[in-house]
Amino acid sequence: MIENLEPLTETLLRRWLRHSRALRLTVLERVSDRDAWRSLVKFIETYGGDLFTQAFFHIGNLRAILHEGVGTWLEQLAEQPDPGHFETLLNDLDRKLPRKEAISHLEVILESVLENFAEYKDYNNIAVQSDRGELLYTLLDLLRLKGRYDRVAWNLKPVFLAHEILMRHDRHGAAELWSEGFAQKTAEAADWHMNRLAELTREYGLQLPTIADHLAEGFVRGLALDRIRALVPPAIAERRQGAASAGFAALEQELADFTETPTGAGLDIPRWLVVLEHEVERALEPDLTAPAEQELLRALPTILLSRDALREQLQQWHTEVDAQP
Repeated sequence: MIENLEPLTETLLRRWLRHSRALRLTVLERVSDRDAWRSLVKFIETYGGDLFTQAFFHIGNLRAILHEGVGTWLEQLAEQPDPGHFETLLNDLDRKLPRKEAISHLEVILESVLENFAEYKDYNNIAVQSDRGELLYTLLDLLRLKGRYDRVAWNLKPVFLAHEILMRHDRHGAAELWSEGFAQKTAEAADWHMNRLAELTREYGLQLPTIADHLAEGFVRGLALDRIRALVPPAIAERRQGAASAGFAALEQELADFTETPTGAGLDIPRWLVVLEHEVERALEPDLTAPAEQELLRALPTILLSRDALREQLQQWHTEVDAQP
């Protein structure tokens, strides 16, 4: 099974990567190159002191500014200046600082804080740098690294999907082999991100549990969550039938192992708990929460292939994908 699943997933990966190139996962990908990043850092160091306060980063204020548009907000700010606030920015605007550049930098900063608000709350509660707006780039640099990690994970989505399908079809042995191979292939990338995090931590004197724990997952924590999710339906079915609940005991053991090391800063509900809750809802009300792939399977007949026919189709698909621009 693994022997045939690997070429299938490899071909799907090629198509997925072509699709992913046009997709922006985080606004900070706009400042991925060195020059764009240095320009953003300079803007923050120059204008962040009296601009990027904790009150300014109130989530309602961020949403209001982005909804109206940063350009509109700057116009309103110039028409009704607030004495003692934003003076450096307003004095330099359209003089030392081109308006277009100011708008671009502010959009990146506001959107990045809003889309990573859990990490910002962590930063605000832990880091001494949070009292100094001109040091906000330290948080953004860590978020850039997180975005890079998430990009790798996103590119590997077909590999995660293959593991999830194996687990849902009770192919636990094959899923374990798949997981072991995945861990070996991604170990170098996982180590690089952790080493880079250590460098930034030393440079800035800043470590955020939400980001450190996320990178420490090493791309494989999601596979462990797949195992837990796959145990939910049989555990619930056993309890409903009044049978000896070996499945529930297995679920408890997996959860105990999964939660042995706490993650995050404890300010928000962990993502894995939300995912698990959704899985319970699916198991309790399968007709109401049936995913699209299950509806598709019911609508289309299953056609069994011989091993030779399967390999022939995989090779044909592989050739077609390679021929695409």
